[in-house]
Amino acid sequence: MADEEEVFMIASENCPHCAEAEKILEEDIKNGKIKVVHIEKLKEEDPLAKVVVGLSITAVPTFVAKVKDSDKIKYCKITRDGVQSQECYEEKPTEQK
Repeated sequence: MADEEEVFMIASENCPHCAEAEKILEEDIKNGKIKVVHIEKLKEEDPLAKVVVGLSITAVPTFVAKVKDSDKIKYCKITRDGVQSQECYEEKPTEQK
């Protein structure tokens, strides 16, 4: 059974749709249920940078769930229908922290 650990909103500082989503989700962002990650601030060595590339994220905002399943950590896209397990990036054991 998989446990959802964290939810990220991959966003851009210049994206009007991202700004609107941040307003709508303000409470969840404030209380830490959703973490906003601006792609402009990601460095190559950041684990989420690998997720953005691994999931081929080309549009923002995109929502991603970090899910621990047994001994694996996966990042899966979230759509209106929920977590999409077919669109996941799995961390390599050396990447896990």
